[in-house]
Amino acid sequence: FSSLRLRADDPAEKILITMLAGPEGKIDPTKSFAAPVFGRGRVLGAWNLDQLDDISLEDASMFLVGRCSCRLKNENPGWDILMNVDWPQALAEVGKGKTLPDAAPKPVVAMQPETVSTEQSGSQSPAIPSPATGLASPKRLLFASLAFILAAIAAKLLLRSKK
Repeated sequence: FSSLRLRADDPAEKILITMLAGPEGKIDPTKSFAAPVFGRGRVLGAWNLDQLDDISLEDASMFLVGRCSCRLKNENPGWDILMNVDWPQALAEVGKGKTLPDAAPKPVVAMQPETVSTEQSGSQSPAIPSPATGLASPKRLLFASLAFILAAIAAKLLLRSKK
C-alpha cells in the first residue's frame, strides 16, 4: 500500500478532504484522519487517527485484499469520490507496463452548465472496456488500488505525528 499526505489547510485540497471525510459528516475534515481509497475512487471509510490502530488497519487491508463477497456496487461499503482521472488511458498505460507519471494537479475551471440527453442516438452501444482487451489484469488493478490506500493512511499518520 502507499499513502498520500494532504494538508488540511491547503485550499486546493479542501474539496478532496471533504469528500474523503464522507457524506455523513461523522469525521471533522479539519482534524487528522485516514480514508482508504481503492478501485476507481471508492472510499472504504474514514477514521479519526485516535481511533485507528493496528487491528483496524489490518481489518481494512484484509477486507480489501480478501475475497469479494458482493456482486453489486451498492452492496459495497463506503462512498465514491470525484477524481480527475482518464481511467481508460491510465489503465492502458499500466497494462503496457508503464508507470504513471506524477502529474501536477490541473487547475479547476468553472464550466457553464449544459443540457445532457440520456437518450441513445443510433444503434451503436457505448464502448465499454472489457477485461478481455488486456488493458490491465485484475491483480494489477488491485495492487495499484492498495498502494494508493496505504499512501493515504501513511500520509494521515505522518500528518498527525508532525502536529
